[in-house]
Amino acid sequence: MSKILRKKIEKVRDEFLLPGEQVVDTTVAQPVGGLKSQVGMTQFGVIGAVVGHKSAKKAQEKIAEQTHAPAADFPPSGLVALTDQRLLVFKQSAMSGKPTEILAEYPRASIASMNCEEKKVTALVTINFVEG
Repeated sequence: MSKILRKKIEKVRDEFLLPGEQVVDTTVAQPVGGLKSQVGMTQFGVIGAVVGHKSAKKAQEKIAEQTHAPAADFPPSGLVALTDQRLLVFKQSAMSGKPTEILAEYPRASIASMNCEEKKVTALVTINFVEG
């Protein structure tokens, strides 16, 4: 868990968390393949970004075919916080990274399982909901 991300959420605790709710873990989510677009732009400029974006879009479409509600409504990016009561996805300030609003929230009881698969630079987090 990122201590920095946890601190950002703790600073806005009164605004977004329920009384007594405790943050268990945090991460930043981005669409599958999102890193390819970023690296492509950094390494190869606009052409690299276009190629990276096409590759990322293809990966996202493949996942979308396998996704069902409520997972279909899961925001593609944001600050994700798992608490003892809920799974929250926050929109972040572009400058400070501070959580500015809750994009989605799911009760812990609606989550069947979570899996984290470490990749070379990132991790693929899979969330399976009770309802599919």
